[in-house]
Amino acid sequence: MLKLPDNLLHVCEKFWPEPGAGRARASKNADLLAISIVTAFFDLGRENWEHGGKASPFQRSLERYFDYFAHLAKIKNQLVIFTSPDLAQRVLDLRRAAGRENETVIFAIANLFDEPKLKALEVEVASKMTEAFRASTRVPHSPEYNVPRYVVMDALKSIFTLTALKAGVVNAQQLAWMDFGYCRDELAFDANKTWRFDTAGKFNLFHMQPIDDMPIYEVVLRGKVYFQGGCRIAPAAMWPEFVADIDAALAGLLSVDLVDDEQTLILMAWRKNPQKYRIFPMSRKDWRVAIKQFNDIQTGEPVNFWDNEIEARVKASVPGRLVGKLVSALIRRLDFLRS
Repeated sequence: MLKLPDNLLHVCEKFWPEPGAGRARASKNADLLAISIVTAFFDLGRENWEHGGKASPFQRSLERYFDYFAHLAKIKNQLVIFTSPDLAQRVLDLRRAAGRENETVIFAIANLFDEPKLKALEVEVASKMTEAFRASTRVPHSPEYNVPRYVVMDALKSIFTLTALKAGVVNAQQLAWMDFGYCRDELAFDANKTWRFDTAGKFNLFHMQPIDDMPIYEVVLRGKVYFQGGCRIAPAAMWPEFVADIDAALAGLLSVDLVDDEQTLILMAWRKNPQKYRIFPMSRKDWRVAIKQFNDIQTGEPVNFWDNEIEARVKASVPGRLVGKLVSALIRRLDFLRS
């Protein structure tokens, strides 16, 4: 691996099931459509994020994250969670309240960002977040341009899946990453049913606007998001190669003094070898529907990207380009005055 550790087993401690309780390795689920889910949560102090002396629009409290996770905690699938020691019991309590503790594995990692490779990566990412770089972006106050630890944490999502596989705790032949706060309400899925889905031997990704060939540097500076990072599903055996591609994408961005979150890394991985993937459209208005719309009953719903097409045409017009430049200049000016 170029920038990321191969896995994080060397800094993990098994919190649940308790060490010595039961089998060390998971018994395999014979259901070919079964899915194990990996997630993680480490407090980045997001509830204290500020911009220009005021609360950042990207601010989010610890309590809100756990309010969201309380929904995902009800899922019947096996759930493997990585978190800090001070939050591990709280995670277990939510799974136990849903009667799902026997389908739960929790790893605790103390001082995650002190891991040598991650510590070096955080320093390198921070060195790219210059004033000149931020001034060239469309939304300079976005966390992917300002918070090194946020960028590192995003890149780590796939490393957590590899760690779960390396630990031998994954019991399904298909594995999904799902953000800790992905499920915002009770409508995200039917808690009485196990989530089952056929990945068809491909890496399954979800995109929220038409895929085009915009150069990566422009994608970064515009803050354009194609693929969502909150959920991805694949046969367990495909994850190591995907993670290697994510690592290479991260190294590529850093080598040209760019930083971004994992949505752009996923785009770069997909462009490298699109044949390995199945990609599905999701509406930007409601993109947290992976469980509800992709299962053993249906594979997505029709999505009309007409609003994206209209937006693209307006932005490409002479008046649209002029307005875009004026808005960007205004944002940069306001950021300067607030700093």
